Amino acid sequence: MAAERSAELDDSGVSKEERIQKLLDDAMKILNDYTIPSDSDFDNGISLLMEAFKLGSIEAAYQIGWNYSIPNESHYDIDVAVKYLTIAAEADHPRAIVKLATYYFNTEDTEQHIREQRALSLLDKIKDTSNRQAQYLKGMIYLNGMATIDCNIKNAIRCLSNAAYNKHVDAMLKLGFLYKDGLNVRVGYDINDVMYLKKNPCEAAKHFHAAASAGSATGQYEYAKMLLDGIGVTQSYVYAFYYLWSAAKQKHGKAQFELAKLYSSGYIFPEDYKTAYIWALISQSFSFQEETNRFIESLKPKLTKHEVSSLQVKAYRYKDIVIKAGTKDTPLLQEPNEYFAKNCYQEDSKAVSAPGIYAKETMPIPSQPQNPDNLNCQFAIDNINNLTLCYYVKDRNITFICNGSKKTYKAPTMLNANCLELLTRYNKQTEHNEPQIGYYAADIYDATSAKERSNRQIVSDFNHALRKHFRLGKEVKPFEWIGKGKTRSLKANFTLKVKY
Repeated sequence: MAAERSAELDDSGVSKEERIQKLLDDAMKILNDYTIPSDSDFDNGISLLMEAFKLGSIEAAYQIGWNYSIPNESHYDIDVAVKYLTIAAEADHPRAIVKLATYYFNTEDTEQHIREQRALSLLDKIKDTSNRQAQYLKGMIYLNGMATIDCNIKNAIRCLSNAAYNKHVDAMLKLGFLYKDGLNVRVGYDINDVMYLKKNPCEAAKHFHAAASAGSATGQYEYAKMLLDGIGVTQSYVYAFYYLWSAAKQKHGKAQFELAKLYSSGYIFPEDYKTAYIWALISQSFSFQEETNRFIESLKPKLTKHEVSSLQVKAYRYKDIVIKAGTKDTPLLQEPNEYFAKNCYQEDSKAVSAPGIYAKETMPIPSQPQNPDNLNCQFAIDNINNLTLCYYVKDRNITFICNGSKKTYKAPTMLNANCLELLTRYNKQTEHNEPQIGYYAADIYDATSAKERSNRQIVSDFNHALRKHFRLGKEVKPFEWIGKGKTRSLKANFTLKVKY
Protein backbone atom coordinates (compact mmCIF):
# COMPACT_ATOMS: atom_id res chain seq x y z
CA MET A 1 0.00 0.00 0.00
CA ALA A 2 2.83 2.35 0.90
CA ALA A 3 4.56 1.43 -2.37
CA GLU A 4 1.44 2.34 -4.37
CA ARG A 5 1.13 5.68 -2.57
CA SER A 6 4.80 6.50 -3.14
CA ALA A 7 4.31 5.86 -6.86
CA GLU A 8 1.78 8.73 -6.95
CA LEU A 9 4.33 11.18 -5.51
CA ASP A 10 7.05 12.97 -7.45
CA ASP A 11 10.64 13.43 -6.32
CA SER A 12 9.66 16.31 -4.02
CA GLY A 13 6.89 14.29 -2.37
CA VAL A 14 3.98 16.13 -4.09
CA SER A 15 0.94 14.10 -5.16
CA LYS A 16 -0.50 14.17 -8.68
CA GLU A 17 -3.65 16.00 -7.51
CA GLU A 18 -1.58 18.66 -5.80
CA ARG A 19 0.56 19.15 -8.91
CA ILE A 20 -2.56 19.55 -11.06
CA GLN A 21 -4.09 22.06 -8.63
CA LYS A 22 -0.87 24.12 -8.53
CA LEU A 23 -0.66 24.17 -12.32
CA LEU A 24 -4.31 25.31 -12.54
CA ASP A 25 -3.78 28.02 -9.91
CA ASP A 26 -0.66 29.35 -11.63
CA ALA A 27 -2.34 29.32 -15.04
CA MET A 28 -5.46 31.11 -13.79
CA LYS A 29 -3.33 33.73 -12.05
CA ILE A 30 -1.51 34.48 -15.31
CA LEU A 31 -4.65 34.51 -17.46
CA ASN A 32 -6.90 36.38 -15.02
CA ASP A 33 -4.50 39.00 -13.71
CA TYR A 34 -5.03 41.07 -16.85
CA THR A 35 -8.22 42.07 -18.61
CA ILE A 36 -6.62 41.10 -21.92
CA PRO A 37 -3.43 39.06 -21.37
CA SER A 38 -0.52 39.64 -23.74
CA ASP A 39 0.40 36.92 -26.23
CA SER A 40 3.32 35.78 -24.08
CA ASP A 41 1.17 35.67 -20.93
CA PHE A 42 -1.52 33.78 -22.81
CA ASP A 43 1.00 31.22 -24.16
CA ASN A 44 2.48 30.71 -20.68
CA GLY A 45 -0.96 30.22 -19.14
CA ILE A 46 -2.07 27.77 -21.85
CA SER A 47 1.24 25.87 -21.48
CA LEU A 48 0.52 25.30 -17.80
CA LEU A 49 -3.04 24.21 -18.59
CA MET A 50 -1.76 21.78 -21.21
CA GLU A 51 0.58 20.25 -18.65
CA ALA A 52 -2.32 19.84 -16.21
CA PHE A 53 -4.46 18.34 -18.99
CA LYS A 54 -1.78 15.75 -19.79
CA LEU A 55 -1.89 14.76 -16.14
CA GLY A 56 -5.61 14.02 -16.60
CA SER A 57 -7.31 17.28 -15.52
CA ILE A 58 -10.75 17.76 -17.08
CA GLU A 59 -10.91 21.29 -15.60
CA ALA A 60 -7.78 22.14 -17.58
CA ALA A 61 -9.45 20.96 -20.80
CA TYR A 62 -12.42 23.22 -20.05
CA GLN A 63 -10.20 26.21 -19.28
CA ILE A 64 -8.22 25.72 -22.52
CA GLY A 65 -11.44 25.59 -24.53
CA TRP A 66 -12.93 28.59 -22.72
CA ASN A 67 -9.85 30.79 -23.26
CA TYR A 68 -9.69 29.99 -26.97
CA SER A 69 -13.43 30.73 -27.35
CA ILE A 70 -13.25 34.40 -26.32
CA PRO A 71 -14.10 36.42 -29.48
CA ASN A 72 -12.39 39.60 -30.65
CA GLU A 73 -9.00 38.56 -29.29
CA SER A 74 -5.81 37.61 -31.16
CA HIS A 75 -5.76 34.10 -29.73
CA TYR A 76 -9.40 33.32 -30.67
CA ASP A 77 -9.59 29.86 -32.29
CA ILE A 78 -13.02 28.26 -32.25
CA ASP A 79 -11.80 24.92 -33.63
CA VAL A 80 -9.34 24.47 -30.77
CA ALA A 81 -12.01 25.69 -28.32
CA VAL A 82 -14.57 23.14 -29.55
CA LYS A 83 -11.99 20.34 -29.43
CA TYR A 84 -11.14 20.82 -25.76
CA LEU A 85 -14.67 21.75 -24.67
CA THR A 86 -15.88 18.52 -26.27
CA ILE A 87 -13.29 16.53 -24.30
CA ALA A 88 -14.47 18.15 -21.06
CA ALA A 89 -18.16 17.80 -21.97
CA GLU A 90 -17.77 14.09 -22.70
CA ALA A 91 -16.42 13.78 -19.17
CA ASP A 92 -19.67 15.41 -17.91
CA HIS A 93 -18.09 18.74 -16.98
CA PRO A 94 -21.22 20.96 -16.44
CA ARG A 95 -19.71 24.28 -17.48
CA ALA A 96 -18.12 22.73 -20.56
CA ILE A 97 -21.46 21.22 -21.55
CA VAL A 98 -23.21 24.58 -21.23
CA LYS A 99 -20.44 26.44 -23.06
CA LEU A 100 -20.38 23.96 -25.94
CA ALA A 101 -24.18 23.83 -26.14
CA THR A 102 -24.26 27.64 -26.25
CA TYR A 103 -21.85 27.58 -29.20
CA TYR A 104 -23.95 25.01 -31.07
CA PHE A 105 -27.15 26.94 -30.37
CA ASN A 106 -25.80 30.35 -31.45
CA THR A 107 -24.09 29.12 -34.63
CA GLU A 108 -26.30 29.81 -37.65
CA ASP A 109 -25.57 27.75 -40.77
CA THR A 110 -27.17 25.15 -43.02
CA GLU A 111 -26.67 22.49 -40.35
CA GLN A 112 -28.26 24.44 -37.52
CA HIS A 113 -30.80 21.72 -36.75
CA ILE A 114 -27.95 19.18 -36.39
CA ARG A 115 -26.07 21.53 -34.07
CA GLU A 116 -29.19 22.05 -31.97
CA GLN A 117 -29.62 18.29 -31.73
CA ARG A 118 -26.05 18.02 -30.45
CA ALA A 119 -26.66 20.82 -27.97
CA LEU A 120 -29.82 19.14 -26.67
CA SER A 121 -28.03 15.80 -26.31
CA LEU A 122 -25.29 17.49 -24.29
CA LEU A 123 -27.72 19.40 -22.08
CA ASP A 124 -29.66 16.22 -21.32
CA LYS A 125 -26.57 15.05 -19.41
CA ILE A 126 -27.19 17.77 -16.82
CA LYS A 127 -29.95 16.39 -14.60
CA ASP A 128 -29.81 19.27 -12.14
CA THR A 129 -32.74 21.56 -13.01
CA SER A 130 -31.19 24.35 -10.94
CA ASN A 131 -28.54 24.85 -13.64
CA ARG A 132 -30.26 27.94 -15.00
CA GLN A 133 -28.19 28.42 -18.15
CA ALA A 134 -28.65 24.78 -19.17
CA GLN A 135 -32.41 25.03 -18.61
CA TYR A 136 -32.59 28.29 -20.54
CA LEU A 137 -30.76 26.82 -23.54
CA LYS A 138 -32.99 23.74 -23.55
CA GLY A 139 -36.07 25.94 -23.46
CA MET A 140 -34.83 28.05 -26.36
CA ILE A 141 -33.97 24.95 -28.42
CA TYR A 142 -37.43 23.54 -27.80
CA LEU A 143 -38.93 26.84 -28.93
CA ASN A 144 -37.09 26.57 -32.25
CA GLY A 145 -39.06 23.39 -32.86
CA MET A 146 -36.40 21.83 -35.07
CA ALA A 147 -34.09 19.78 -32.88
CA THR A 148 -36.33 16.79 -32.17
CA ILE A 149 -39.78 15.45 -32.95
CA ASP A 150 -40.67 15.88 -29.29
CA CYS A 151 -40.04 19.63 -29.32
CA ASN A 152 -43.14 21.41 -28.06
CA ILE A 153 -44.22 24.46 -26.13
CA LYS A 154 -44.76 22.52 -22.88
CA ASN A 155 -41.12 21.43 -22.77
CA ALA A 156 -40.01 24.97 -23.60
CA ILE A 157 -42.15 26.52 -20.86
CA ARG A 158 -41.01 23.91 -18.33
CA CYS A 159 -37.31 24.53 -19.00
CA LEU A 160 -37.63 28.30 -19.19
CA SER A 161 -39.63 28.28 -15.94
CA ASN A 162 -36.88 26.29 -14.22
CA ALA A 163 -34.32 28.83 -15.42
CA ALA A 164 -36.50 31.79 -14.42
CA TYR A 165 -37.11 30.31 -10.96
CA ASN A 166 -33.34 30.22 -10.53
CA LYS A 167 -33.12 33.93 -11.43
CA HIS A 168 -32.14 33.71 -15.08
CA VAL A 169 -33.24 37.15 -16.31
CA ASP A 170 -33.32 36.29 -20.02
CA ALA A 171 -35.63 33.36 -19.23
CA MET A 172 -37.95 35.68 -17.28
CA LEU A 173 -38.08 38.07 -20.22
CA LYS A 174 -38.64 35.28 -22.75
CA LEU A 175 -41.55 33.92 -20.73
CA GLY A 176 -42.96 37.42 -20.40
CA PHE A 177 -42.91 37.99 -24.16
CA LEU A 178 -44.30 34.50 -24.85
CA TYR A 179 -47.31 35.11 -22.61
CA LYS A 180 -47.68 38.70 -23.79
CA ASP A 181 -47.72 37.94 -27.52
CA GLY A 182 -48.79 34.30 -27.55
CA LEU A 183 -47.39 31.75 -29.98
CA ASN A 184 -48.78 30.07 -33.07
CA VAL A 185 -45.94 28.63 -35.15
CA ARG A 186 -45.86 25.79 -37.63
CA VAL A 187 -42.83 23.59 -36.87
CA GLY A 188 -43.09 20.73 -39.35
CA TYR A 189 -44.43 19.65 -42.72
CA ASP A 190 -47.62 18.27 -41.21
CA ILE A 191 -50.38 20.84 -40.87
CA ASN A 192 -50.95 19.67 -37.28
CA ASP A 193 -47.33 20.28 -36.23
CA VAL A 194 -48.02 23.61 -34.56
CA MET A 195 -46.72 25.13 -31.34
CA TYR A 196 -49.52 27.16 -29.81
CA LEU A 197 -49.61 29.27 -26.66
CA LYS A 198 -52.56 31.45 -25.71
CA LYS A 199 -51.90 35.04 -24.64
CA ASN A 200 -51.98 35.45 -20.87
CA PRO A 201 -51.40 39.06 -19.72
CA CYS A 202 -51.42 38.11 -16.02
CA GLU A 203 -48.60 35.56 -16.50
CA ALA A 204 -46.69 38.01 -18.68
CA ALA A 205 -46.91 40.65 -15.97
CA LYS A 206 -45.57 38.23 -13.35
CA HIS A 207 -42.49 37.39 -15.41
CA PHE A 208 -41.83 41.01 -16.41
CA HIS A 209 -42.16 42.02 -12.76
CA ALA A 210 -39.62 39.37 -11.77
CA ALA A 211 -37.17 40.61 -14.43
CA ALA A 212 -37.80 44.20 -13.31
CA SER A 213 -37.07 43.30 -9.69
CA ALA A 214 -33.84 41.64 -10.85
CA GLY A 215 -32.75 44.97 -12.36
CA SER A 216 -33.52 44.34 -16.04
CA ALA A 217 -34.23 47.61 -17.87
CA THR A 218 -36.31 45.73 -20.46
CA GLY A 219 -38.32 44.04 -17.71
CA GLN A 220 -38.89 47.37 -15.96
CA TYR A 221 -40.06 49.01 -19.20
CA GLU A 222 -42.40 46.16 -20.20
CA TYR A 223 -43.91 45.92 -16.71
CA ALA A 224 -44.39 49.71 -16.61
CA LYS A 225 -46.22 49.60 -19.96
CA MET A 226 -48.61 46.98 -18.59
CA LEU A 227 -49.20 49.15 -15.52
CA LEU A 228 -49.90 52.19 -17.69
CA ASP A 229 -52.42 50.30 -19.82
CA GLY A 230 -53.89 48.21 -17.01
CA ILE A 231 -53.21 45.00 -18.93
CA GLY A 232 -52.54 41.96 -16.77
CA VAL A 233 -52.27 44.12 -13.65
CA THR A 234 -54.35 46.82 -12.01
CA GLN A 235 -53.68 50.12 -13.73
CA SER A 236 -51.36 52.31 -11.69
CA TYR A 237 -49.52 55.37 -12.98
CA VAL A 238 -47.56 55.64 -9.74
CA TYR A 239 -46.08 52.15 -10.01
CA ALA A 240 -45.44 52.74 -13.71
CA PHE A 241 -43.60 55.96 -12.93
CA TYR A 242 -41.15 54.18 -10.64
CA TYR A 243 -40.38 51.33 -13.03
CA LEU A 244 -40.00 53.70 -15.99
CA TRP A 245 -37.64 55.85 -13.96
CA SER A 246 -35.54 52.81 -13.04
CA ALA A 247 -35.31 51.68 -16.68
CA ALA A 248 -34.61 55.22 -17.92
CA LYS A 249 -31.67 55.52 -15.58
CA GLN A 250 -30.21 52.45 -17.32
CA LYS A 251 -30.36 54.32 -20.66
CA HIS A 252 -33.45 52.55 -21.97
CA GLY A 253 -34.60 54.95 -24.69
CA LYS A 254 -38.24 53.88 -24.88
CA ALA A 255 -38.58 54.08 -21.09
CA GLN A 256 -37.12 57.59 -21.15
CA PHE A 257 -39.71 58.63 -23.72
CA GLU A 258 -42.62 57.10 -21.77
CA LEU A 259 -41.31 58.83 -18.65
CA ALA A 260 -41.29 62.14 -20.50
CA LYS A 261 -44.94 61.63 -21.49
CA LEU A 262 -45.83 60.76 -17.90
CA TYR A 263 -44.19 63.92 -16.57
CA SER A 264 -46.23 66.03 -19.00
CA SER A 265 -49.53 64.18 -18.54
CA GLY A 266 -50.47 65.40 -15.06
CA TYR A 267 -51.84 61.96 -14.20
CA ILE A 268 -50.06 61.64 -10.85
CA PHE A 269 -48.62 65.11 -10.23
CA PRO A 270 -48.93 68.56 -11.83
CA GLU A 271 -47.67 68.83 -15.41
CA ASP A 272 -43.89 69.21 -15.45
CA TYR A 273 -43.05 70.25 -19.01
CA LYS A 274 -39.44 71.12 -18.24
CA THR A 275 -38.53 67.68 -16.95
CA ALA A 276 -40.58 66.08 -19.72
CA TYR A 277 -38.63 68.07 -22.30
CA ILE A 278 -35.27 66.99 -20.82
CA TRP A 279 -36.23 63.30 -20.75
CA ALA A 280 -37.55 63.46 -24.31
CA LEU A 281 -34.25 64.95 -25.51
CA ILE A 282 -32.28 62.30 -23.65
CA SER A 283 -34.42 59.52 -25.14
CA GLN A 284 -33.43 60.73 -28.61
CA SER A 285 -29.80 59.96 -27.76
CA PHE A 286 -30.52 56.32 -26.91
CA SER A 287 -33.49 55.34 -29.06
CA PHE A 288 -34.59 57.84 -31.67
CA GLN A 289 -38.22 57.60 -32.68
CA GLU A 290 -40.25 59.83 -34.98
CA GLU A 291 -42.90 60.01 -32.28
CA THR A 292 -40.28 61.41 -29.87
CA ASN A 293 -39.50 64.21 -32.28
CA ARG A 294 -43.19 65.12 -32.60
CA PHE A 295 -43.56 65.06 -28.82
CA ILE A 296 -40.59 67.41 -28.37
CA GLU A 297 -42.08 69.85 -30.87
CA SER A 298 -45.41 69.74 -29.03
CA LEU A 299 -43.69 70.75 -25.77
CA LYS A 300 -41.85 73.79 -27.16
CA PRO A 301 -44.93 76.09 -27.27
CA LYS A 302 -45.39 75.44 -23.54
CA LEU A 303 -41.87 76.70 -22.75
CA THR A 304 -40.14 80.04 -23.29
CA LYS A 305 -37.26 80.30 -25.77
CA HIS A 306 -34.85 80.83 -22.88
CA GLU A 307 -36.18 77.69 -21.12
CA VAL A 308 -35.84 75.63 -24.30
CA SER A 309 -32.19 76.58 -24.81
CA SER A 310 -31.37 76.11 -21.13
CA LEU A 311 -33.04 72.69 -21.02
CA GLN A 312 -31.20 71.57 -24.17
CA VAL A 313 -27.89 72.33 -22.43
CA LYS A 314 -29.01 70.40 -19.35
CA ALA A 315 -30.15 67.41 -21.42
CA TYR A 316 -26.79 67.27 -23.19
CA ARG A 317 -25.01 67.42 -19.84
CA TYR A 318 -27.25 64.79 -18.24
CA LYS A 319 -27.42 62.21 -21.00
CA ASP A 320 -24.09 60.60 -20.09
CA ILE A 321 -24.60 60.61 -16.33
CA VAL A 322 -28.24 59.52 -16.42
CA ILE A 323 -28.87 59.64 -13.36
CA LYS A 324 -27.32 60.93 -10.09
CA ALA A 325 -29.51 61.19 -7.03
CA GLY A 326 -29.29 64.12 -4.69
CA THR A 327 -28.87 67.01 -7.13
CA LYS A 328 -31.41 69.65 -6.21
CA ASP A 329 -31.53 71.91 -9.28
CA THR A 330 -33.95 69.71 -11.27
CA PRO A 331 -36.36 66.85 -10.49
CA LEU A 332 -34.65 64.84 -13.25
CA LEU A 333 -31.83 63.98 -10.88
CA GLN A 334 -33.95 63.25 -7.84
CA GLU A 335 -34.86 59.78 -6.64
CA PRO A 336 -38.55 58.96 -7.28
CA ASN A 337 -39.48 58.94 -3.58
CA GLU A 338 -38.07 62.46 -3.17
CA TYR A 339 -39.88 63.71 -6.26
CA PHE A 340 -43.16 62.17 -5.13
CA ALA A 341 -42.82 63.74 -1.70
CA LYS A 342 -42.69 67.16 -3.34
CA ASN A 343 -45.02 66.81 -6.31
CA CYS A 344 -47.40 63.84 -6.07
CA TYR A 345 -51.12 64.39 -5.45
CA GLN A 346 -50.93 61.76 -2.73
CA GLU A 347 -49.95 62.57 0.82
CA ASP A 348 -48.25 59.23 1.53
CA SER A 349 -45.00 58.58 -0.35
CA LYS A 350 -43.17 56.06 1.84
CA ALA A 351 -41.10 53.33 0.20
CA VAL A 352 -42.69 49.91 0.36
CA SER A 353 -42.05 46.58 -1.35
CA ALA A 354 -44.01 45.32 -4.32
CA PRO A 355 -45.26 41.74 -4.13
CA GLY A 356 -42.64 39.37 -5.56
CA ILE A 357 -43.14 36.09 -7.37
CA TYR A 358 -39.66 34.59 -7.67
CA ALA A 359 -37.95 35.84 -4.53
CA LYS A 360 -38.52 38.04 -1.51
CA GLU A 361 -36.17 40.72 -2.85
CA THR A 362 -38.29 43.22 -4.75
CA MET A 363 -37.96 46.74 -6.00
CA PRO A 364 -38.92 49.56 -3.60
CA ILE A 365 -41.73 51.68 -4.98
CA PRO A 366 -43.65 54.72 -3.75
CA SER A 367 -46.59 53.72 -1.58
CA GLN A 368 -49.70 53.44 -3.74
CA PRO A 369 -52.87 51.36 -3.52
CA GLN A 370 -52.97 49.02 -6.52
CA ASN A 371 -56.32 50.44 -7.56
CA PRO A 372 -56.28 54.11 -8.61
CA ASP A 373 -59.87 54.36 -7.33
CA ASN A 374 -58.39 54.64 -3.81
CA LEU A 375 -57.21 58.24 -4.30
CA ASN A 376 -58.96 60.80 -2.11
CA CYS A 377 -59.84 64.00 -3.95
CA GLN A 378 -60.85 65.79 -0.72
CA PHE A 379 -64.06 67.29 -2.19
CA ALA A 380 -67.05 67.69 0.12
CA ILE A 381 -70.55 66.54 -0.89
CA ASP A 382 -73.58 67.01 1.32
CA ASN A 383 -75.99 65.12 -0.96
CA ILE A 384 -75.25 62.87 -3.94
CA ASN A 385 -78.21 64.40 -5.79
CA ASN A 386 -76.42 67.76 -5.79
CA LEU A 387 -73.37 66.36 -7.59
CA THR A 388 -72.68 67.05 -11.27
CA LEU A 389 -70.02 64.91 -12.91
CA CYS A 390 -68.53 66.08 -16.22
CA TYR A 391 -66.38 63.59 -18.12
CA TYR A 392 -64.26 64.99 -21.00
CA VAL A 393 -63.38 61.90 -23.01
CA LYS A 394 -60.91 63.47 -25.43
CA ASP A 395 -58.93 65.33 -22.73
CA ARG A 396 -59.34 62.46 -20.23
CA ASN A 397 -60.40 64.91 -17.55
CA ILE A 398 -63.18 64.58 -15.00
CA THR A 399 -64.80 67.54 -13.22
CA PHE A 400 -66.93 67.41 -10.06
CA ILE A 401 -69.36 70.27 -9.32
CA CYS A 402 -71.36 70.53 -6.10
CA ASN A 403 -73.02 73.55 -4.46
CA GLY A 404 -70.89 75.98 -6.45
CA SER A 405 -67.60 74.19 -5.78
CA LYS A 406 -65.69 72.81 -8.75
CA LYS A 407 -62.72 70.42 -8.96
CA THR A 408 -61.02 68.92 -12.05
CA TYR A 409 -58.75 65.85 -12.13
CA LYS A 410 -57.19 63.52 -14.64
CA ALA A 411 -59.82 60.84 -15.17
CA PRO A 412 -57.51 57.77 -14.86
CA THR A 413 -56.37 58.91 -11.42
CA MET A 414 -59.95 58.93 -10.18
CA LEU A 415 -61.64 55.96 -11.85
CA ASN A 416 -60.44 52.81 -13.57
CA ALA A 417 -61.08 52.07 -17.25
CA ASN A 418 -64.22 50.02 -16.58
CA CYS A 419 -65.84 52.79 -14.54
CA LEU A 420 -65.04 55.39 -17.19
CA GLU A 421 -66.60 53.15 -19.83
CA LEU A 422 -69.69 52.89 -17.61
CA LEU A 423 -70.07 56.68 -17.73
CA THR A 424 -69.95 56.81 -21.54
CA ARG A 425 -72.35 53.86 -21.91
CA TYR A 426 -74.88 55.38 -19.49
CA ASN A 427 -74.66 58.72 -21.29
CA LYS A 428 -75.29 57.06 -24.66
CA GLN A 429 -78.23 55.17 -23.14
CA THR A 430 -79.92 58.28 -21.78
CA GLU A 431 -78.94 60.90 -24.39
CA HIS A 432 -78.71 58.89 -27.61
CA ASN A 433 -81.30 56.14 -27.03
CA GLU A 434 -78.78 53.31 -27.20
CA PRO A 435 -79.59 49.89 -25.63
CA GLN A 436 -80.10 49.69 -21.89
CA ILE A 437 -77.26 48.51 -19.65
CA GLY A 438 -78.21 44.98 -18.61
CA TYR A 439 -77.88 43.84 -15.02
CA TYR A 440 -76.73 40.31 -15.90
CA ALA A 441 -74.72 41.28 -19.00
CA ALA A 442 -70.94 41.73 -19.24
CA ASP A 443 -70.52 44.14 -22.14
CA ILE A 444 -69.01 47.18 -20.44
CA TYR A 445 -65.68 45.87 -19.16
CA ASP A 446 -62.53 47.04 -20.91
CA ALA A 447 -61.53 44.41 -23.47
CA THR A 448 -57.85 44.93 -22.63
CA SER A 449 -58.38 43.87 -19.03
CA ALA A 450 -57.18 40.42 -18.05
CA LYS A 451 -60.24 39.71 -15.88
CA GLU A 452 -63.83 40.09 -17.09
CA ARG A 453 -66.24 42.07 -14.91
CA SER A 454 -70.02 41.92 -15.21
CA ASN A 455 -72.05 45.13 -15.53
CA ARG A 456 -73.41 44.87 -12.00
CA GLN A 457 -69.86 44.43 -10.65
CA ILE A 458 -68.64 47.51 -12.51
CA VAL A 459 -71.56 49.55 -11.15
CA SER A 460 -70.64 48.36 -7.67
CA ASP A 461 -66.98 49.32 -8.33
CA PHE A 462 -68.05 52.82 -9.40
CA ASN A 463 -70.25 53.34 -6.33
CA HIS A 464 -67.47 52.14 -4.04
CA ALA A 465 -64.96 54.48 -5.73
CA LEU A 466 -67.16 57.58 -5.36
CA ARG A 467 -68.02 56.76 -1.75
CA LYS A 468 -64.32 56.45 -0.99
CA HIS A 469 -63.42 59.63 -2.88
CA PHE A 470 -66.03 61.72 -1.12
CA ARG A 471 -66.06 59.81 2.19
CA LEU A 472 -69.74 58.98 1.90
CA GLY A 473 -71.63 56.34 3.82
CA LYS A 474 -72.37 52.87 2.44
CA GLU A 475 -76.04 53.74 2.11
CA VAL A 476 -75.23 56.32 -0.61
CA LYS A 477 -75.72 54.92 -4.13
CA PRO A 478 -74.48 57.13 -7.00
CA PHE A 479 -75.77 54.49 -9.44
CA GLU A 480 -78.84 52.44 -8.47
CA TRP A 481 -80.61 49.47 -10.03
CA ILE A 482 -84.36 49.94 -10.28
CA GLY A 483 -86.72 46.97 -10.47
CA LYS A 484 -86.15 43.22 -10.13
CA GLY A 485 -84.86 40.37 -12.24
CA LYS A 486 -83.95 40.87 -15.90
CA THR A 487 -86.08 44.02 -16.13
CA ARG A 488 -83.79 46.00 -13.83
CA SER A 489 -82.71 49.35 -15.20
CA LEU A 490 -79.84 51.59 -14.14
CA LYS A 491 -80.44 55.03 -12.71
CA ALA A 492 -77.88 57.74 -11.82
CA ASN A 493 -78.64 59.71 -8.64
CA PHE A 494 -76.27 62.47 -9.81
CA THR A 495 -76.15 64.60 -12.96
CA LEU A 496 -73.87 63.15 -15.61
CA LYS A 497 -72.46 65.07 -18.57
CA VAL A 498 -70.13 63.45 -21.07
CA LYS A 499 -68.34 65.51 -23.73
CA TYR A 500 -66.60 63.68 -26.55
